[in-house]
Amino acid sequence: SGTFRTFAQEISHTQKIKNFGLFLSGRHQAQEGFRDNSDYKSYNLDNKFTLDLNQADSLQLLTGLYTAKVGSPGRIENVDLDDRLDSLKKYLDINWLHKFDSDSNIEIKSYGNFDRLEFIETSEPLDKNTHTTKLRGLNLQYKGKFLNFYMPVLGFNYQKHLLNSSNSGKHDYYINAI
Repeated sequence: SGTFRTFAQEISHTQKIKNFGLFLSGRHQAQEGFRDNSDYKSYNLDNKFTLDLNQADSLQLLTGLYTAKVGSPGRIENVDLDDRLDSLKKYLDINWLHKFDSDSNIEIKSYGNFDRLEFIETSEPLDKNTHTTKLRGLNLQYKGKFLNFYMPVLGFNYQKHLLNSSNSGKHDYYINAI
């Protein structure tokens, strides 16, 4: 408990059983706010699962979820008691790591993110603006010792962004990096 009835709880657990590891984490935050319609409530879950296939290869799965509901009271001289902001974020990453030796490895990562934001102008649910972003990506990376002194990292990254907004419509764009 804190200022303006602020609450925060967090729990996490880490464990390794033979070649399987896990990390679980959960958080909750809430505040009643110092003005009407200035409340805040969020939940966050993060997980990481690791599987060592052998001494050289390992797999990882990372997942997460975040949700928040926030009041938006407006300016003090122009109070707006029914504006709300709702947020939802999710992610999923899958990684494969292969170690050639102690100084060199290759990593492949596939990932996806989802981000949705809703701004509700009135208590009527039809009057809201929604913005959704989806990201799909692939990352390839090689790290290795060169001339027993240098440690160059070479990589390739590909991303596809999908945007959908009730205000501006649908848009796609791609990012490639080497």
